[in-house]
Parts: sequence; C-alpha cells; structure tokens
Amino acid sequence: MAALVAVGTDIDGAAAGDSAYDFALDTASQRANKRAVRQLEAIGPPPHLTAKQFGTRVRWASNFGGVTTSETYGEVIRGLLVSLVRSPDYSARDVLRTVRGVTATQAALLPELTALDLVHTLPRIDVPVVMVQGRLDRVAPGDAAQQYFSTLVAPTKELVWFENSAHTPQLEEPEKFRELMMRVRADLPAHI
Repeated sequence: MAALVAVGTDIDGAAAGDSAYDFALDTASQRANKRAVRQLEAIGPPPHLTAKQFGTRVRWASNFGGVTTSETYGEVIRGLLVSLVRSPDYSARDVLRTVRGVTATQAALLPELTALDLVHTLPRIDVPVVMVQGRLDRVAPGDAAQQYFSTLVAPTKELVWFENSAHTPQLEEPEKFRELMMRVRADLPAHI
C-alpha cells in the first residue's frame, strides 16, 4: 500500500494567484517598497499568464516571506543552481537545459495552473492522504487547503499544519517533517 504526502499543494489556482499578489502588494505598501509596488501594479491583479508576470509576483511574494520565511527569491534560486551544479547527476549541459526548461514549463503550465480547482477535478484519492501545509504560506493559501481537505474523499486523510513555515515546510521545519514522514511510513502496512 502507498500513501500520498502532499506539501504546500496548489489546490485553487485563482485563489493562489490572488493570495500571492495581494500579500506581495500589501506587504510592499506597508514597507513603503516603491519598486515592488510599481512592479506589482504594472502587472496588475491575476491571472498572470506570462512567465514575466508570474515571475514578478513570485519574486515579491518570496522576498516578503510568503514562500520561505528566511530566504529571498534570489537566495532560493542561487541555492537551486548550486545544487544542480554540484550534483553528480547533472552535466553543465544538463544544468543549462534545466534552467531553460523552467521558463518553457512555466509558459506551458501557467494557463492550467490558473484554472486549477482540485475540489472539483480531484474529489477522490484512493490512497491515504497526508496534506502538509505551512501556516505562513502565501502562495498556496491555507484556507484552500482546509476546504479541499474537508471535501476530499480518501481511505484516510490528515491535514498537518506547520506553524513556522510558509510554502516549504519540509525545508523550514525539517525535523518535524522527518518525524511526520517516519510516522506515515510506520503506519503503512508491510508489503508481502
């Protein structure tokens, strides 16, 4: 038997876009960050269907703590690039292809992501489900996770809140996440 552990799940694309944009614009205004306000107002409210619009929203939501509570957008990107470059599984050519692929993938998926609505399109999952949600997540809003959890039909389901995390609780509270994963694994029946 298997289980699905979903972390910071995108559940409602429209709500996610609105949440991230409103958070970034409100925070920029409160902090009197004129550059952020100017850039966010220039792209306007969602839907953000181009990589440039999406990137602007994500960059500012990240810089203000809505993706990770302790790293800016630049720090996250640098960390990902360093991990790719240091990985024995990626050649220099693979790293370049991966970076190019991110932009192409965004362009292809943004319209689908904007229309995402798991409450209606995926009301049932036939394995146990553990949803992991950061309380401070501003890009996959907790109220959407709560709504999906309450309507989801699954053999068993659990919604686990990480109080000190945003969109990446597995990275922000690694020990708690590790303990959760060990518990989930222990609860699964042994394979015969």
